[in-house]
Order: sequence, then C-alpha cells, then structure tokens
Amino acid sequence: MKRVLMLLLVFVVSLAFAQDIAVQYFQSTDDIREAKDRDEITYDQYVELLQLFEEKVEVNTGNLRRLLAIPGVTREDIEALEAARIDKGPFRNKRDVKRHYRGDFDLIEPFIVVVPPVKINISGYAKVYTNRDYAAPSDDSDPYHKTKLKLRYKNFFFDMSLRQSGNSMGLLSSRSLKYSTRKLEVILGNYYRKELGYGLLVGRYLSISSTYRDNDGLGYLLSPAYGDMNGLYVRWNATRHWQISAAISGNWYESSSQNLFSGAVSYYKSRVGKIGLVLYNGSVTDIEDSADYTYSQTGGSVFGEIRFSGWKLRNETGILNDGTWGTNFYLYSPRRGGGSMQWKFWAYHKDFKPLYSDGEADYGTISYYPDSFEFYLKSKQAGEMGTAASVRFPLMERLKGELNFSYFNVADDPDNGGESQLSLKYSAGHGKYINVYANRRWRGEDERGDTRDKVSLSSKWRIFEKFVFQTYGYLSWTQYAEGDWRRGAKISETLWYRAKKQLEFGLKVERNDGNLDDPEYGYWGISITPHIDIRNANYRTELSFRKYDDDEKWQLQIRINALVGW
Repeated sequence: MKRVLMLLLVFVVSLAFAQDIAVQYFQSTDDIREAKDRDEITYDQYVELLQLFEEKVEVNTGNLRRLLAIPGVTREDIEALEAARIDKGPFRNKRDVKRHYRGDFDLIEPFIVVVPPVKINISGYAKVYTNRDYAAPSDDSDPYHKTKLKLRYKNFFFDMSLRQSGNSMGLLSSRSLKYSTRKLEVILGNYYRKELGYGLLVGRYLSISSTYRDNDGLGYLLSPAYGDMNGLYVRWNATRHWQISAAISGNWYESSSQNLFSGAVSYYKSRVGKIGLVLYNGSVTDIEDSADYTYSQTGGSVFGEIRFSGWKLRNETGILNDGTWGTNFYLYSPRRGGGSMQWKFWAYHKDFKPLYSDGEADYGTISYYPDSFEFYLKSKQAGEMGTAASVRFPLMERLKGELNFSYFNVADDPDNGGESQLSLKYSAGHGKYINVYANRRWRGEDERGDTRDKVSLSSKWRIFEKFVFQTYGYLSWTQYAEGDWRRGAKISETLWYRAKKQLEFGLKVERNDGNLDDPEYGYWGISITPHIDIRNANYRTELSFRKYDDDEKWQLQIRINALVGW
C-alpha cells in the first residue's frame, strides 16, 4: 500500500509539469477523427493513423515501426516484437502476437493483421477497405475505397496500394519491390525507413500539403500520392560488425518536387552497442509557371548506443549546413519483475528545420516559407527542448500500472506545456481486463494557456462462454486561456456474440457529448458488425447508424474491411 501511495504522490506532483502521451484506444476511423477534433493528436498523426487503420500492418512481413504512430506505443515495445518475430516467428495469429508484445496489446490490435505463412511458391494477401456515408448533403469524398496487394516469393516482396474517393480518379498510394535477407535488404519504390540513424535528419517523408502533390494518372506511377520516400534503399551487413546503408528518394509532381540522398555506416558489437555516421542532402522545389525555386540543405549526424548491465543509452546529434543542430537522448532500463523505465530528452536550435526528420519534439509545428515559395513547409523541432519519461510497474499479480509525464519549451516563443498520465490495468486472463487512466495536458501558448483533464475507462469481459462485453468511456474537463470551461463525455457499450470460433457478431451503442453544456453538440450511435475470421480470410462489415442532436434524421455509414491471404 505504501508503494501505491508513493506512486500516486509522484503522479500528482508530475501534474504540475504537465509530447503527446495520452493512451488512445482507437476502434474505428471515427475515434481517430474525434481525437484530432479534440486536439489530442496532430493532423500528421491523424493521416498516419487513418492510413494504418485502413491498410493494417501485416505482423510477419510488414514494417512494425509504423505502429509507433499510435499514442502509447513505445520504441522499446516495437523493438522487442521485432526481435520475437526473428527469433520465434512467424506468428500464427493475433494471440501469438499478444504473447510476445510487451506493451498494451489493445492499443495495436485494431491496426494489425496476421497472415500465417504457407508453403507455396507465391504467397501474399489482398485487402479491401470501403467506407460509404449515406449523409445528406453528400460529401465530395464519398464513397471512399482503398485496396492493397502484397505478394511474396522466397526472399522477394511486392506490395501496392490504391485509393479512390468520390468521383475523382483512383490514385496509386504506394508500391514497392523488396529483396530481404539477414545480410542484404534492397527496396525499389516506396519505403518507410528510419534506420539511417534514429530519424533526426532522415525520417519518413517531406511534409507538404497534398495540394502540391498533384499529378495525372500516369504521373502517380512514378511518384505516388502519399509522398513517402520513393526510390532506392539498400542495407548491407558487410561483416559481422559493420553495416552500410543508403537511400535515394525522389518525388516529382506538377507543383513540386522532392529529392533526398543519404548514406550511413555503423559499427555494432553485441552486448556493447553501436556507433554510426549519417550524411544527408535534401531539397524541395516549388514549380511555378514563370520560374522554379529550390530550397536545399546538407547535414550529418552521429548516432550510437551503449549497453551496460541491461540498460541502453542512445543518442543522435545532427547538424545542418547553416550551423543549426539538434540532439535526441533515449535511456531504457532492463525489464525486471514486469517493470521497466524509459526516458527521453531532446533539444533543438531555434532555427533547426530539417526537411526529412522524425524527431522527438511535441506535436506542435511551425510553418515557414522558403524564399520565393508559394507554399509553406512544416517543422516540428525548431527551438524546442523537452523531456519525457515512462515507468511501468507491477502492483499485484494481475494489476499493473504505468506512469508517464513530459514537458517541453520552445525558445523565443510562448509555446510550452506538457502532459502526465497514470494508468492501471487489471488482467483476469482469457482477454479479460479493466483499464483506468487519468491524464492531464497543459499547453501555455500565452500567459494562461489551456488545461485538459481526462479520466477514461476501458474494459473487456467475457460474461458467458459466447458473450463478450466491451466498454469504453471518458470524462474530460478543459479550461481555455480565456477562462472558459468545456466538459465532454463519451460512453460506448459493445456486446460480442461468438456464434462459432470463426464467426462473431457485435452490437454497439454509444453516446458522445463533445460539450455537455451545449445540448446540440452530441450524437447517439448504433453499430452492427458481423465478423468472419477463417485462417487466411478476414471479413468485417460495420453498419453504423447515427443521430446528431441538432438533426431529426438518422444517418447510415457502411464500412467494409476484407482480407484474403494465400
């Protein structure tokens, strides 16, 4: 009991400090949109999470690092799952993944799919996602369709994604051909890579508006719509200790173009750590009728990891050609007795604006126009210093807790703030759990800033052999800089009936009030979901009926999510 009281005291003290660490249990695209509307995730996170939810990450062959976009998922959790995939994989089903995932599996479960490998020459899967909203007036982006195809032949992988909305033409979202062994990996096409260092200078993509990523149908074959890295990626384990990697990326659109050239070399020694060097050159061009304007930069970073007594300390420090710099530190504790700790620290020069980066800065961004550009670029790092920590601890055999807090401050700017969170999870086995967490977030964009408090409950419980009851709800209180208050609440109850091992039906009833003080701000929802899961085939349809308080009519939305593997 003293231990629990001490941890609660630490949490209350950390509220005074109050990066975006709030746990989010996303069960649908509606949940993702609502989190964006509540300013709990950034627009970039929103786009990334929608893409993840629609496409899913195939755990046996996909890039697990993409799951880091989910709030509450840590780098340590993903690296442990990657190691389990190599040492104990391939995974047979989601239950197998859950046994090897150290974090909260319910966070990633809606974003993953498992296709067990089969002993045939060519294996793979095809996936279709469709969303149709029968609202009036109709939306220009409705209906929305997305398809994905992935094939595997020995050590070769091919994947392709397309999307289409409303009456617009279909767009190629991404495509790639990959050859992968323990010694060599080569990717031609789109790739999602952060192994060139830890992402301070070379992350995923250059973030510019989709308006300036315009092309005709054939143009998207060369430069797909999402703007991900596109070209050639090579990773070569030259010897037992040395690794060399390189990335060449180019996207050419009617209004803009993007280019990146980068290479890295690293030395690794088991039980000691590694050290490496990254060199990078990136550019973006504004293509106009009268002239083209190019903004380019060159930089380098040193990255490394030291291991001692089960602990890991990582750092990456980068510098650009204009003399600006940035640094990230990570400290991971060994996992002992079900408990662990990790700590992050980041600091960036006030003019540090790398084009292709994936740093540890908070979710706020600054926008800037390079000389003569008609469109702006976004930077998450400039002028910021911050720290974040996470501690997981067992309280009893089935009760575990987690404490998180963060704080950031931006130089020469009133933007500062932080977040703290305490979560408790009781697990009763066989997929039964109760999770309660309290969160406070504070942002001081002026003298007072905004403060948001949120208490959430998530549970899943098997009532009878074939019935599972799932609950999610929250209460939130927000105080704005002007002194105004807003109270919000949501409660959803879902009853799952498993008719057979491969067939289940879900019925969900929810009430959402974004503002309890405004009687026309909320809605009622009822969803019916049949779900079929037969080894390599997965089919899920959701019929969602919704009635907003300011509308007398019910609206219907249909989502279809189907996957077939072979």
